[in-house]
Amino acid sequence: MGSESKAFADASRTVPALLRRKSLLPLGCICLISVMCLSQFAMGQAFPIFNGSVNTCVGALLDSGGEGAVGYSNNENITYTICPDNPNDAISLNFLTFNLDGTGPAPIDQMTIYDGNSTAAPTLGNYTGNALQGYVVNASPLNSSGCLTIVFSSNSAGTGVFAASISCYTPCQRPTAAAVMSEAAPAMVCIGEAVTFNSTASYAAPGFAIATRRWEWGDGTFQNNAPVVASHSYGAPGYYVAQLYLVDNNGCASTNRVDLEVLVGTEPTFQGTDG
Repeated sequence: MGSESKAFADASRTVPALLRRKSLLPLGCICLISVMCLSQFAMGQAFPIFNGSVNTCVGALLDSGGEGAVGYSNNENITYTICPDNPNDAISLNFLTFNLDGTGPAPIDQMTIYDGNSTAAPTLGNYTGNALQGYVVNASPLNSSGCLTIVFSSNSAGTGVFAASISCYTPCQRPTAAAVMSEAAPAMVCIGEAVTFNSTASYAAPGFAIATRRWEWGDGTFQNNAPVVASHSYGAPGYYVAQLYLVDNNGCASTNRVDLEVLVGTEPTFQGTDG
């Protein structure tokens, strides 16, 4: 059997087992979710939690019981770090099953997730019971490592289950809008006189590219998918502020303002005198 066929077959057996383990889901829901999740797990691996770390963007995070559907054990204390394959990416965990036992002596069974590659990173939350059932936990855009560190502990009474799909995403590294006008700022023009706006100096974060530009001219009109150099004229006298907005090929939008000011004067009126 080829490696891809074997991975798909393993996923076909694994996903229903993950969802059946003390899950509150009825069989019909399990079947539906199994079909939906096969594409996520088919080419990945199942990683039972252990004291250590792993680098991956495809697979499943399981409790220490692994694929055998037995759940975790009593008196566990595990610190586990998941990092992305690509250093520009970040880890995302989609918890398909999360049912921790809440009985026995304090502290009860719990999971703490840290936004980084160690427990020194900021805490994203401490979770008990079924608090993470159906939830997604992402490494934040400010997390330079892109990793998530999981600390799981169980007490001496009662056990449970958890399972999450592992994937990666690219956090926003926002593009920077920059532009100049054909006139010195503030531009002073007449009604109907075109002003040229040049956004050549705008740039995306390293590894990305500007996908679209949008100009909002300040007079209630705008231009989507604008070229690098665009022109606009104003039909009434007044004070206007033109703004440029960018979106890069990662779907991230610029947030800085350019504030290009335009003053449009009234048309002069000449009155002669009789000599």
